[in-house]
Amino acid sequence: MRMISLNAVPSLFFLSIFFGIGSPFPAASGQEDQTPWPDRLFVGKIMEHDFGTVAHGTKVVYRFLMENPYVPDVHIANVYSSCGCTTPIIEKETLQTHEKGSILAQFNADVNQFSKSATITVVFDKPYPATATLTIKGYIRPDITFTPESVNYGLIAEGKESVRHINFVYSGKDSAWRLVEAKSPVEFLTAKVIENKPVASGQIHAKVEIKVNPDLPGVPKGRFSERVTLITNEGGLRQGTIPVLVEGTVPGGISVNPPAVFLGFLKPGATAKKEVWIRSDKKFTVTAIKCDEPAIKIAFDAEAKPAFRHHLPIGIQVPDDAGGKKYLVNVEVETSEPGLKAAFPVQAEIGQPDTGKGE
Repeated sequence: MRMISLNAVPSLFFLSIFFGIGSPFPAASGQEDQTPWPDRLFVGKIMEHDFGTVAHGTKVVYRFLMENPYVPDVHIANVYSSCGCTTPIIEKETLQTHEKGSILAQFNADVNQFSKSATITVVFDKPYPATATLTIKGYIRPDITFTPESVNYGLIAEGKESVRHINFVYSGKDSAWRLVEAKSPVEFLTAKVIENKPVASGQIHAKVEIKVNPDLPGVPKGRFSERVTLITNEGGLRQGTIPVLVEGTVPGGISVNPPAVFLGFLKPGATAKKEVWIRSDKKFTVTAIKCDEPAIKIAFDAEAKPAFRHHLPIGIQVPDDAGGKKYLVNVEVETSEPGLKAAFPVQAEIGQPDTGKGE
């Protein structure tokens, strides 16, 4: 029998890699998962969102989270909406293996009213041409406006509580209308209604206070995006609740780009190189790297000056006897800043040597 090298059947090899390795939805009860491959990119297969009721003129967005479970890079070529009520944005066009990204859907409540829905089409051109469909809907109330359209704290001072206010105007026909409660989904954000008053024009003005405390439990390091829910006395899930977008950045976060490194499908004796960038909003130096696999080498400059980002070259020298081996190593990075650490996986798959001999 003649042995066939991997290079002789690239299409078959690629297909087996793409649909076999790295699929986040393994077969259940011996049956193959029939989910289209683009849909598997969306975390939890969440591909629809209902904004509920939103006030006219407010900023409301939703991120459809993505993660590439496949070996080949995935590239998003285009994204478009069926309705002007929604503007879709590609936040990361190319996703490497295990890399995360998102499609941002912005609901245009400033130029629309009442019930709106949209279909968002995501167009992929790599590794294969395909599309995925996302759906958005919501109800835009023309009788409620507030300023600012959202709360953005920017970079929050470390250890310091920060306060913002939102001013509401209700111009509907119900003179008894009131904001009665403000709910936060997380402990480090608190919200409360501090004012409800009728004015001479017949409108009702209300004010909400939102505080962020970066020292409370659960606060994320880096950027956060949450929704505070405001509740009126109207009752009903759709009419009686209004979301407010709250964003900010807490100092002390660290990120790795790409968040996972795939060195490739290699043969025994081969070498490969990649790189990652470690970033933070604080200046730091890399002080130590832990990698338990001798074949994988990660370099860093021990004499580097403190900086907001550092470059880490990663390489592998595959041993000659490593045919059929799979490398999956968790790399840990320590820095000069207390509590500021990073970790990321490094992966490689080693094929059998191509002897070129037949039987």
